[in-house]
Amino acid sequence: MPRYSVAITKEEFKQKFAEMLADYSKHDKYAQKDYTDLKNIASRFQQRSDLCDPSEFESLTLAEMINKSYFSSSLRNYAIDDLLANLLYSGFPCKLVKDLKKVEYDYENFEYKPSMDFEDEYGLKELDNGLVYLACMAGGDWQYPVYFIIYWDGKEFRGYIPSKGNTYNKTTKQAYGEDDEADELDMKKQYGDPEADPSFNMYKIKEDIKNRIQIK
Repeated sequence: MPRYSVAITKEEFKQKFAEMLADYSKHDKYAQKDYTDLKNIASRFQQRSDLCDPSEFESLTLAEMINKSYFSSSLRNYAIDDLLANLLYSGFPCKLVKDLKKVEYDYENFEYKPSMDFEDEYGLKELDNGLVYLACMAGGDWQYPVYFIIYWDGKEFRGYIPSKGNTYNKTTKQAYGEDDEADELDMKKQYGDPEADPSFNMYKIKEDIKNRIQIK
C-alpha cells in the first residue's frame, strides 16, 4: 500500500525535525544530563569547528542548536547527534521508531550528513515529486549498512526502509552480516552469487521511495 506525505520545504522540514528531537530529549536521560547547561553545549560546538563563536549559541534554544548541528555543513555537535541515534535505537512509542524496526540493524555506524565520497547518498534530499526527506544509513562493523529515510507525513515523522536497491537480507529482514548461511542463500536469490558484495543502487532506491510515498 502507498504511503502519503505532504509538500514541505526543506526549511520547514529542518524546523519540524529539530522540534521533534528537542521534544524527545525531555524523555532521554542522557539528553537531560547533557543539555541542561547551554554554555556547555556552546563550548562543544567550538571544539568541533573554528568557524563559530561560542557566544553565538548561548541564546539559542535546544531546537535551534539541533537545527545547526544536523543541517550546517561546517558544524557538527556529536553530543546532539546522538539524540537521533538514541531515539531510533530506543523503544520510544512513535511511528518513526516502529517503522525502522522492520529491519534489524545496528546504529554503531550511523550517517545522515553528505560527505565528499557520498554526496548523493545521505543528507536532506528532495525528489522530483516534491518529497523532502532525510537520507540515512546505519549498520554495525560486522554488518552491511542499511539505507533508510525519515520524512514528514503531515502529522508526524515517519521512517521508510526501501527494499529495492538496498543491501539487507530480504528473507530474514536483517542486515547482511547477522547470519552468514542465510545471507548466502539470500544473495544467491537476489544477485545470483552467494558471495556477492552488494552496495546501494541509488537509482532503484529513489524509484522505490517515489513509488511507495506519494505527495497528497
